[in-house]
Amino acid sequence: MTEIEQIVLSFEKELIEMRKYFHMHPELPGEEVRTSKIIYGKLREYGLRVQGNMGGYGVVGILEGRKKKPVVAWRADIDAIPLNDELHTPYKSRNPGVKHVCKSGQKPWPIYSTLFCRTCIVRP
Repeated sequence: MTEIEQIVLSFEKELIEMRKYFHMHPELPGEEVRTSKIIYGKLREYGLRVQGNMGGYGVVGILEGRKKKPVVAWRADIDAIPLNDELHTPYKSRNPGVKHVCKSGQKPWPIYSTLFCRTCIVRP
């Protein structure tokens, strides 16, 4: 097993649980109070320098590597939409009329995974 595979497996359960939690507690645009606080805390826990309250509830995580350049930036939507969740899963939305959907393909889960893996490699 490669180092990357070991790193991913070490936090896979946590990432899945976090995704399910956010699906159960979606927040509409401009109301992402809980979501942004959790993301802020997780990024700090991963060792990133974090800035909050960016344009409302936006969160920026800064991972500084060994070199100053090049710089890579990712973005992800954290808001939900006003739609009834008709999933029949244990992680169905607990907020009536509000649901997380991958409307833009820019959901945060791949980004968190990448940041976590990169943090483990840059800062062993």
